[in-house]
Amino acid sequence: ERASIERALEQQPGEHVVLVRYSEDHNPIEEWVYNGADIDRSKVIWPRDMSPEEDRQLFDYFQGRHFWLLTPDVAPLRLAPLEAPPPLDGKAVYSRAIRPPAERE
Repeated sequence: ERASIERALEQQPGEHVVLVRYSEDHNPIEEWVYNGADIDRSKVIWPRDMSPEEDRQLFDYFQGRHFWLLTPDVAPLRLAPLEAPPPLDGKAVYSRAIRPPAERE
């Protein structure tokens, strides 16, 4: 599933950041957050969704990229665009959920 999402994003214009929000009961064997050695030059990067302050730092550092929120532990898997940094009083929220490419086929 991760590979199909990454392929789909690589075919879209621009560069992308996929914030991965795990549930509290996430199985650590099912890892989604890993990246190539040169993160700054990667077309798609996969950080973990953390605190609002840390997520805001990602928005600042990777300014100009398209941001997405992925919730891999929710069925069906949800990938949604993020249009603004998360508010400092809560977690990032998505604008509208879209199904990952694998579910559209």
